[in-house]
Amino acid sequence: MNIKILSILIGLSVLVKHTTAHIYLSSVNGNDEFDAIRPERPNGDRNAPITNVNAGDMTCGWLPYASNPANRALPVTAGSNITLQYWHDGPGASDIIIESSHRGPCIMYMAANPVNGQDPAWFKIWEYGLDSSNKFCVDYLQSSGINAAGRGRISLKIPSYLPTGKYILRSEIIALHQGDVIGGAQFYVNCVELSVTNPATTGLVSISSIPTVKFPGTYSSTDAGIYYNLYQYVLPAYIVPGPSVFQPSSPSSPVTTAPVPSTPATQTPSSPVNTAPITAPTTTDNYIKIQIHPAASTWWPAFKILGSSENTTKVEFQGSGTFKKGWTTMSLSDYGYWIFSTGTITLPLSLRLTSVSGSVVELDEIITALVGGSIVSTKVQYGSTAPIYPTPPPVTTSVPTIITPTSTPTSTPTPIAPTPTPTSKAATNSPTTTPATIQSTVKLSVHPGSSQWWFAVAVSGNKQSISYVEVKDSNPNSQYVQMNIQTWGYWVSQTGELVPPLTVRISSSSGASLTIPHVPETETTIDSGTYF
Repeated sequence: MNIKILSILIGLSVLVKHTTAHIYLSSVNGNDEFDAIRPERPNGDRNAPITNVNAGDMTCGWLPYASNPANRALPVTAGSNITLQYWHDGPGASDIIIESSHRGPCIMYMAANPVNGQDPAWFKIWEYGLDSSNKFCVDYLQSSGINAAGRGRISLKIPSYLPTGKYILRSEIIALHQGDVIGGAQFYVNCVELSVTNPATTGLVSISSIPTVKFPGTYSSTDAGIYYNLYQYVLPAYIVPGPSVFQPSSPSSPVTTAPVPSTPATQTPSSPVNTAPITAPTTTDNYIKIQIHPAASTWWPAFKILGSSENTTKVEFQGSGTFKKGWTTMSLSDYGYWIFSTGTITLPLSLRLTSVSGSVVELDEIITALVGGSIVSTKVQYGSTAPIYPTPPPVTTSVPTIITPTSTPTSTPTPIAPTPTPTSKAATNSPTTTPATIQSTVKLSVHPGSSQWWFAVAVSGNKQSISYVEVKDSNPNSQYVQMNIQTWGYWVSQTGELVPPLTVRISSSSGASLTIPHVPETETTIDSGTYF
């Protein structure tokens, strides 16, 4: 096995990655949805992320909506706690809150409600980044919430030093699942208008004496807490973006306490948490490791790069034998895996990795078997000057069948008519296909290699040519996504995880359409009972 290590500078490619699971602030203190919250984008766009740190949307959310005042200012008492409720789609027990891959910090700022249209001057009152259990704030939102507030909730203390007056609370959640690419981090920003009452006469702080920052203008896309790689074998220390949390006794000192989740056994409400970036366990092992996705197959190879000392910005592969003709670039998904889903691969597989500094590592025939969940270890680091051979990859007695891109799949759902072959499909990527055999009713056959990550179907029995096939999952707010026709006769979806059961919509060249609901992600053939 040959390992070729190159150190060359190349231009940084910014990869386009799709995201499907976001978050928005829905209510405060259990009040009606959006009560006292600045207006958000309407309908299904209200949970859309902001990715440009220099956009005006960073102030309070998407413009022009968030520039308008809330319906009222919520009355609260200084020193008391308020509860912020977040959702992905909307209130409901089945709501996912936020996709588990969207890990990152939660940050709260406040500002005196400005007058005369001036921009708010913000000071940080609370933050929760990466704790000693290697969990981010977002990790807790999906379980117990912050301060045991409940799933999707943050219990937040309004500072006791605030004088009576009108304020704006700025809620910010940062999703770092694309943070390994400059400009890839996602910001979810919402603002709440508060009317704070403070009966105290001592311990108050003049707002004009508090150091403040502006949004936009405070963050850079290269800040350590924004340009951050979640997909390393050991997470590096995390620095929450922005200024320190304001403390009246020492405005320039870092925060010393913060509300903590109740779930981690290593923390108690009395222990100081998040006082400074948590230093991850030290290790001298910066060797590159390759984790194989649990659902990986020759139809849908997916790998995560771990352990490297630098962020990986590009992954390419090439197959073996006669198919070793050149490098094919993989796409980085929003759940951290590099994937290829527009054809089949041949094993063993060679990988070429490129780091953010331009260092290139070639791993010749490093993947010999797709053992889901396994990790292939190497003795290679970015920037190495001499080949160091990797440790042998895991061995399995069940090696996936090698299928060439131009051949018929060796395991085909039964029955399928017509049987997809290169001759019957004319080896074309045209979105219009005509079956060779006409049956009485339209049938939909799910490929045996299908999963929630790689879904493929064949259509048979249709009298009209098929223009396109679409699929959507069981999420109530899902939209149809067009599938891609392959030369071997299947329509394939590779847009990310699909939650079953699925709905497939078939459209003909004449404009007619047929919808088939309750489609599983496992091998099956469904007779629609409909002429088409």
